[in-house]
Amino acid sequence: MKAILDRFEGSSAILRIEGGQELVMPKEELPKEAKEGAALFLMISQSASEEEAREKLAKSILNEILNTEV
Repeated sequence: MKAILDRFEGSSAILRIEGGQELVMPKEELPKEAKEGAALFLMISQSASEEEAREKLAKSILNEILNTEV
């Protein structure tokens, strides 16, 4: 996805993406050399390891709730 670095606001970067929408993200997530007006390419990917960790946590919490004596 293409984006233009529109501006910085505090610790956030405001990107304009296709369709005129704005995306706000932490400034530290951008390349260090990125400046206002820079053309960027954004890529979204799926993290299987993070999904597995969240699933384990959810199962652990559910088991704790179900095994708790009242």
